[in-house]
Amino acid sequence: MGDERGADFFISYTTADRDWAEWIAWQLEHAGYAVLLQAWDFVPGKDFIHEMEKATSGSRRTIALLSGNYRNSSFGEAEWRSVFAKDPTGEKGLLIPVKVAPCSPPALLQSRVYIDLTGKAADEARDALLTGLSGKGARPSANRFSLVSLRCLQCSRATSASGMKPCGHRGVRGFSSRAAGPPFTSRRT
Repeated sequence: MGDERGADFFISYTTADRDWAEWIAWQLEHAGYAVLLQAWDFVPGKDFIHEMEKATSGSRRTIALLSGNYRNSSFGEAEWRSVFAKDPTGEKGLLIPVKVAPCSPPALLQSRVYIDLTGKAADEARDALLTGLSGKGARPSANRFSLVSLRCLQCSRATSASGMKPCGHRGVRGFSSRAAGPPFTSRRT
């Protein structure tokens, strides 16, 4: 997906999060994206600051790996702030925060929607990452709350999916085919 204009993604991280940065880079490259990563692409003899400036200005989007270590990193802050300045409202999607450890985002990033990889298994984390970066949101492909039956809260009579019951009561309780789901209930009337 990358071309001569630069990488699709520059991954901004701190040394303590290098394993996460490399894992994310592998996932993105496997999905066909061009990735710029300090550990892989900054070669000895080059000027570090100049390479960072080229990375943040030449990549289409920047991924900021959020962790307590990153939050305390001066270089990390300089990297995400340079991209933030180009897209302060987030409308262009130039800066994508990805949470890799429990932490509070820096103040200016607290209103940004982020991809949360903390506590996820590898497959789930990869899916969350690629879905989050797709720009399409995470709408499920199937209704995971399909109802087997609906019952009146007062008289427990079966009712239709529309909630209209022959008994005339309003409260409906749903029994889902899943073990856990949202309670399809309302107050008793």
